[in-house]
Amino acid sequence: MTKDVKVEDDLVKDQPNNEKEADKEADAKDIGIEDHTEDVEITIESLEEELNRLKNSELLLYTLDRQLLSEGLSLILVLPITSMIFMLASWVYAGPSPEWWLNNIEPTAGIDFSTLMISLACVVNVGLLIVTALHRMRSRVTQKVFAHQVNMSRIQSKPVDVLHGYDILDKKINELMNRHAIGIVLISFALIAEIVVIFSGPESTLGGRGILVSASLVVLALGQHLSTRRNKFNMVTPAGMIDTYNPPMHPSTLDMPFFEILETYMDPLLRNQFNDLVIELHAFFNSKKNNSKTVERIILVLYRRYKGTLDREMLLTEMRKILNKDGVDFLIKHPIFSVEIWERLFDITSKKCPSFYRMIDRKLQQLGAGIQSQADDFAFDVDLENVVTNKANLFCLFHNLSEVPREIVLRVQSPDFRPHDIAMKYLLQPGSQSINVEKPLPLSSKSNEDQTSVMNQLLEDGTLAWQSLIPERNGEASVSIRLEDPSGDLLEGRQINLRVRSEFRTLIRNTSSIICSLAGGLGLFTIMMIQLVEIFASL
Repeated sequence: MTKDVKVEDDLVKDQPNNEKEADKEADAKDIGIEDHTEDVEITIESLEEELNRLKNSELLLYTLDRQLLSEGLSLILVLPITSMIFMLASWVYAGPSPEWWLNNIEPTAGIDFSTLMISLACVVNVGLLIVTALHRMRSRVTQKVFAHQVNMSRIQSKPVDVLHGYDILDKKINELMNRHAIGIVLISFALIAEIVVIFSGPESTLGGRGILVSASLVVLALGQHLSTRRNKFNMVTPAGMIDTYNPPMHPSTLDMPFFEILETYMDPLLRNQFNDLVIELHAFFNSKKNNSKTVERIILVLYRRYKGTLDREMLLTEMRKILNKDGVDFLIKHPIFSVEIWERLFDITSKKCPSFYRMIDRKLQQLGAGIQSQADDFAFDVDLENVVTNKANLFCLFHNLSEVPREIVLRVQSPDFRPHDIAMKYLLQPGSQSINVEKPLPLSSKSNEDQTSVMNQLLEDGTLAWQSLIPERNGEASVSIRLEDPSGDLLEGRQINLRVRSEFRTLIRNTSSIICSLAGGLGLFTIMMIQLVEIFASL
């Protein structure tokens, strides 16, 4: 009897524990936090398999697109123009055929010249429909690859969709896809109109209006495509999204100028991979002090190689100061950030921020010539684009050469740019005197007495301000930069005169797209008005 009571007591004690464990499992199921390590591995593997399949498809379609469709032979531009020429010929010769055709070919062929022209236009538009569909298919596959990589970043706890600029990029891709779809629909309706013309005859009233409808729809489709040519995107190359990406923000004070400028203009996916590269490089540093500044020096060396200032031997000499042997090999043979990608990044940022690179090149030239700073206790430089198309990027570099901290106020004023008046206060810490060189410095050396090392020290100790200025009108403009002390007294000043104009290629592309849209819309509106007039006249 005692034994039975004891067993019952043990069961009673175990019951609350079992209930608690059951409750925990139920709660875990409700909120989805069960341990699904195997499921996660299977999900990653399945995503990688699907991603590899999509990448192979995209590579094939992208090669075709680049050589024949949207670039290279540019069939997506040639075919609509050819189609409109045939439709114009069909409309002009809608009556009797030309004499040479009527006497020599029409008796044998059994078809009049106008019908042949609209038939050829129909064949060309079938080709245009296929080309546009292939172009959209390539874009759709690229969009799927992009979505798969975003999903993989979530699973790997490095989500891309929380980074600045992702929503803008995703919205831009969807907008481009919608324009491609609209183009396909317009071409399909143009084909239907041409088939109606062939069966009703170009010389008939319905045939003449059908030609105008078809031509208008093709012109509208061409306008839709022209509006997408500025924002080309692909996932075949690591930098394939940069042309479509437009950064929504950038830092106003640069602690690591090269690193932050490159990162600003990278799309979110490439930025994630860039951050992974930086983390991996930390293991190869010769010195473990100030790792962030070491990355900045690596990018400065790569930039000098990009400009052709450093040859391969000098590049390796500079890299060996920063990285060990394995690190140099790792960086040079990196699968994503190859030489071509670095060149692509420097190309894009040089076009976006030419004033920054011009200021860096000017400072390097002064170091190479042994030119000292004009002031004994302060170094100041400023640069701005000479020709502004979209927005101006103002860069101001300060360097405190004294031995005590110093407060300054940077004031930017312009009647031609927004914001019209900016005032920013900076506290400058004492910097290194090594930038005040007394003799020309070599391009590279095994010591730190060369242009790259001193330039890196200048950027590390100095303060670089980056301000975007939005032009209000085209034409001549001016910007005034004042460097003041906290009481408002002027220390140094610059007056920059520049010109604001539209970027020529973008202007031509946008104008052509608008003209095509207006011409196509006008053609359709004309047909609708003619039809309405006839309907009201018959009443």
